[in-house]
Amino acid sequence: MTIKSKNLTQEKKTINVALLGLQIQNDNKGCEALTYSFIYELDKIASKVDLMINYKVIGFSDNKFVTISTHPAPIQSIKIQYRSPRFWHTLITIFNSSDLVIDFTGGDSFSDIYGKKRFFMGSLIKLLAIKNAPLFILGPQTYGPFNSKIVKKLAKYIIMKSDYVFARDVISKKVAENISGREIKLTTDVAFNLPYDDSIKSSSNSIKVGINPSGLLWESIYAEQNKFGLKFDYKEYCKSIIKILLDENYTVYLIPHVGNHLSPPGESDYTCCKELGAIDERIIIAENITTPIEAKNIISQMDVFIGARMHATIAAFSSSVATIPFSYSRKFEGLYDGIGYTYLISGQKMSLDEAIDKTIMWVHNYQELLSHSKESMKKIRLSQMSFQKELTSILSELQYNFSKSK
Repeated sequence: MTIKSKNLTQEKKTINVALLGLQIQNDNKGCEALTYSFIYELDKIASKVDLMINYKVIGFSDNKFVTISTHPAPIQSIKIQYRSPRFWHTLITIFNSSDLVIDFTGGDSFSDIYGKKRFFMGSLIKLLAIKNAPLFILGPQTYGPFNSKIVKKLAKYIIMKSDYVFARDVISKKVAENISGREIKLTTDVAFNLPYDDSIKSSSNSIKVGINPSGLLWESIYAEQNKFGLKFDYKEYCKSIIKILLDENYTVYLIPHVGNHLSPPGESDYTCCKELGAIDERIIIAENITTPIEAKNIISQMDVFIGARMHATIAAFSSSVATIPFSYSRKFEGLYDGIGYTYLISGQKMSLDEAIDKTIMWVHNYQELLSHSKESMKKIRLSQMSFQKELTSILSELQYNFSKSK
């Protein structure tokens, strides 16, 4: 891929990178995990090719500079304000002054499962970047499903016009290739590389089971209208699992991955945790989680983890915790089937009794899950290496152009 010509006018060995579809400060630790992980990895690659990176993150956080633990300098956050003409003018300026724009679409929002409006508004920003930025990349993410013909048509156009397109699972790769006719590069979710403190896992007399109940499936508008087509009552599933685990003397932790004590009801996991925590005083609720690394540090201390937020399960999986993902979308099957891991609870296919029985059976046999996850992590590392190789090539060409311009 030949990078469009552009004068690099930043200070020596510094390039500008704009990140779309990521969040720098957000209630959703999964969205933040993508940001932290990708910046962490891209900085390592940039260092190898003698570059430094100045980031701007365009998302739903306030306009400010934010310092995160995986990057040495403050990162500028640009708040999306669709109705503000100044915002759109700022975007054009940012894209024109960027050397590279990478869009993750929140990981799973390059689809109309969350509604056409959300897809179209995000696509407007993509189209502006394609027109004004020298290099536009669709980062590793889920593509589809596309239920609307007009959504599919716009998705095809964006994929065709992007300089590079990466999919994080085989299903998404096939979907993107089928609608666009172009080759899509396969990798995996960047959040598998989120750093954490692996020295804090402590021994315990009982087996610790972490549960991440999802506010998205609990009482959000999506839950009320059963937008994800669950075959059973998700609340009943969570309550039943907890009661069985307590009766069998497991130690139960409730770990929110979206929201905290200040978050309003709706999609907040914390709201679910408080309601479930009232079942029994023995239940432990993880409080005051402020970063995705803090969340992963807590999750990494579990023996078993049951989660309905995909990036919460990725945190568990990549920190050697036996993981039982609760799937409400094909993004789960796409990701985990692609690495040969089949221990998923499907809310769209199983009955309530089957889901409960399988969950408890897998908790009982969690060492088996752990053994299989170690094999799957080998596949993940290979996929990550291919993505890192592509990024190294892209940054090396930027470095070459930079040196040539000097």
